[in-house]
This record gives sequence, structure tokens and C-alpha cells, in this order.
Amino acid sequence: MNTATKNRNESYENLKLSKRLQETYMVIKEKGPITPQKAMRYFSDKREIISVASRFTDLRDRGFIKPTMSYINPKTGQSNTAYQITNDRERKDFSISAGVNWVKRIAELETDHLQTISSDTKRWIRNEIKKHQFKLKNLSA
Repeated sequence: MNTATKNRNESYENLKLSKRLQETYMVIKEKGPITPQKAMRYFSDKREIISVASRFTDLRDRGFIKPTMSYINPKTGQSNTAYQITNDRERKDFSISAGVNWVKRIAELETDHLQTISSDTKRWIRNEIKKHQFKLKNLSA
């Protein structure tokens, strides 16, 4: 294994999550597959669903969890997705794939930015670029 790949793998394995992300990750690890709605009952601080669901989204966007099944919630009639943690191989594969896709998307947006378009569209493109750059940074941070 070359040095760059080894360093990437080591930094990935030592990736740190914020306290709330760690707590959410541990609930999913111990109780999963689980939905954000069901996970809420395992937090002692009575978090709002938006707080729990956003942590699920962040963990999914970083490749720490994956959707495993969907079902219709009998109370709400809405579709719910249950998640479980990913293994090391899945996380590394996700990291590589997501990184490549986000870099491509940034390049596409920058190319679009050169076209003669409205100032509102240019602002939207700049925001999209920032969003993808942030995701890329979080993927490796």
C-alpha cells in the first residue's frame, strides 16, 4: 500500500465526530436498524425530531450509516426509513465515491457559473458550490 493511501486510511479511521453525532451513532449501533423517530426515545435530553433527524442525515452524508429498509408508519401514514451503521469497507467506498461525485459537481457548477446567467442564478450556483465544498470538507474532517 502506498503512503498516500495508508495516510488516508489512517486519518479516516481516526475521524472524530461531535458529541451529539457520537451519541446518535452509538444509538444506531446499539439499537439499529432504527428510524430517527424511534431513536428519539433513547436520548435523555428529550431532543426534538429535527435535531435527531438532522444527525441521521449528517451521518448518512458522511457514510457512517446507510438506509436498510423503509416502511409506512401506521400512526402518520408516512414512509419511514430505518438505518444501520456501515462497516469500514462501506465507509471507505462511500468516502471515495462521494468525494469524486462532489468534486465533479463543483466543477460542473463552476462551468455553469461562466455562462451568461442572471445574478440570482449565479448566487444560487455559488451557494451550491459552497454546500458541496462543505460536504467534501466534512467527508475528510
